[in-house]
Amino acid sequence: MFLISIPIENYTEAKWLKLRTVALNFSIFSNVRIPKFRIAPQIELYELLEDLLQLDNSVENLLRSLLCTFEGVLQAEGVDLLEHLVMHRHRFGENITNFTWNTSKYSPYLELSDLCHLFYKYFRDLDQQMRNNVATYKENLKIATEYITVEETLATQNLTTLIREETVIDTPYIQSVYVAVPQQSVHTWLNVYETLHDSVVSCSSCFIIEDNDYKLYSVAIVRDDFLEFRDNCAEIGFIAREYQCDEDEFAKKLHERRKLEEATQYQNIMLVQWLKIIADDMFEVLIHIKVFRAYIGSLTRFGQDKFQIIMFYPRRNATQRLLFELRKLFEEEYMEVTDQSDTEEELEQVPYYPPFLIYKVGLALPEY
Repeated sequence: MFLISIPIENYTEAKWLKLRTVALNFSIFSNVRIPKFRIAPQIELYELLEDLLQLDNSVENLLRSLLCTFEGVLQAEGVDLLEHLVMHRHRFGENITNFTWNTSKYSPYLELSDLCHLFYKYFRDLDQQMRNNVATYKENLKIATEYITVEETLATQNLTTLIREETVIDTPYIQSVYVAVPQQSVHTWLNVYETLHDSVVSCSSCFIIEDNDYKLYSVAIVRDDFLEFRDNCAEIGFIAREYQCDEDEFAKKLHERRKLEEATQYQNIMLVQWLKIIADDMFEVLIHIKVFRAYIGSLTRFGQDKFQIIMFYPRRNATQRLLFELRKLFEEEYMEVTDQSDTEEELEQVPYYPPFLIYKVGLALPEY
């Protein structure tokens, strides 16, 4: 997606028809209507161009940062924010290239420099709003992640979810004990587990399951010696537990986990709604800045009321072809002007500039 500004002085109906034909072949496009702004000195216009270039890049980077920061959430919820920006306008019967200057927010009666400051204020507000929401979201995510991690580690997880009760040795004399062994200490466990207590049954170590941090083993020991065995394990970094079938406790923790998952899901839904709103706001500010840049740049190049700004949304894989055809069209018009110059002196007086001013929207908007 991009905007161009073209000179329209002495622009004939035939030239407009050629331009329209090229545009229709490769894009959706709209002429941009500019309100009547106040006049400013030429030197101020050049200063504004530099400020607007930096502001344009800052707003684009802020929108990219938003997409990158919440990429995981957006993918999990099946939401494409850039597609939302396009489809949101389609639902209201508009194309993304339809533009109306928001005079209630950006009054054209302000000085041009004051308008630039107003854009900066909106950018700063959006930036602060995004920072606050990112911090809140990350803090909530950290709390949820820590809770889930504690619940899911093999050192603390309810054993009833991992082990069938009929496989547990549970007699008045011997019992099964379950030991969470850190991944880096597996070889140590296999070498020393029989020496951790005299009552450990030889060759009774049995691997059950593993996660990123631990491997869970079962071992058979004399029931009365469990506490000593547990303490000996702790000295080496192993975590030993007895099998306890507490269905009420398991149901309680399962309920808490589901509540947490529901709360996290709700938070993600609310977050996505906020992301859609702030993305719309950022995009509106961005397009206004680009249009304003095009206006100021056109004033310095073509003069007051001697240009037309057009917004293009190229079709799929047609961006480069559209730019090529536009350049070709305007270079042909330049050659027509030079051909009409009869003398070498007149030819030298025909200035050559790039055929039009272009302002690209540096976002990976979906193509259709």
